[in-house]
Amino acid sequence: MRLRAAHMLGLGPLLLTLAAAAPTQAQRIDPSPRGSWEQNVSGTTISVDYARPSVRGREIFGDQVAFGEFWTPGANRVTKVRFSRDVTLQGHDVAAGAYGLWVEASEGSDMWRAMLTADTTLWHYPHLTEEDGLLVVDAPHEVVDLHQETLEISLDSIRLQSAQLHMHWGRDRISLDVGIDLGVTFTVSPEEAAPYLGSWTRTMVPWPEEELARRREQAEESGSLEEFEERYRSQLEDVAEWEIELLESGHLVDDGGMAPDFYTLFVPRGEGFFVAGYLFRGEPAFFDPTKGNLIEFLPGDDGVASEAEERDEDGVLRYRMTRARKSSTRGR
Repeated sequence: MRLRAAHMLGLGPLLLTLAAAAPTQAQRIDPSPRGSWEQNVSGTTISVDYARPSVRGREIFGDQVAFGEFWTPGANRVTKVRFSRDVTLQGHDVAAGAYGLWVEASEGSDMWRAMLTADTTLWHYPHLTEEDGLLVVDAPHEVVDLHQETLEISLDSIRLQSAQLHMHWGRDRISLDVGIDLGVTFTVSPEEAAPYLGSWTRTMVPWPEEELARRREQAEESGSLEEFEERYRSQLEDVAEWEIELLESGHLVDDGGMAPDFYTLFVPRGEGFFVAGYLFRGEPAFFDPTKGNLIEFLPGDDGVASEAEERDEDGVLRYRMTRARKSSTRGR
């Protein structure tokens, strides 16, 4: 009677539509919602796509997840990790591409295992074995104080050439070292550093006429020509003092009065050639091997550099350096 009355009032189609929509809405409530993120590390993009189940008072490892069996850290579809460029995982080479990520928990052990597979379409329930993997590595495991209710996979300790991939669920956490190869060596030997050690003065080279005219025109249009001329003249007159030394870590740096633990870093790019970067608390930082000024040291008759020229990305000479005296290796 009520349904018939509804039809009579013209509400029947509306009620049927709402009734049909209700189950669809309910199905969207996922107890293990899918999550994803991506992170750029020195030009390499690392991304993870995974389901995020919650503990909900359960015993996870040893109960929900059996010890000694590979399990994808998540739920439903396999957890997928992608690297846009070649990397290393726990020191092992991994080609650019997408992989399925699996973990084997071990009872009472501080070392679990992680596995990468080629198939990124599997669901979580197949019990894969080591033979199914492209790579199986040890994964340091620890029980931490912080309880992580919802499974979290994250990237931490990001550096110029490395990062750590963490999986944390409940109080269990594993870590995987990811290495980024920039194709660059940041250190030199004492023999390689010897020709460049010592005190130097660095002065700016006048800009090419076309560039100077263009910058003056821009300054005039903005009403700051006077300030521009004063700043340009000051830069030409400024003489910077550089003290190039070799740290015990093997980094060739300028100890030119920067903040503590912060140095200009000379990154070798060939015999006598360096690209300028920075060393922050013992680690290279703020460096792009495809950019930056190129410094060429010019050797004297005795093989010791006495002059240097610094050019920008377009090959335009920007600075000249002249040696004052030699220095030595110093520990930091």
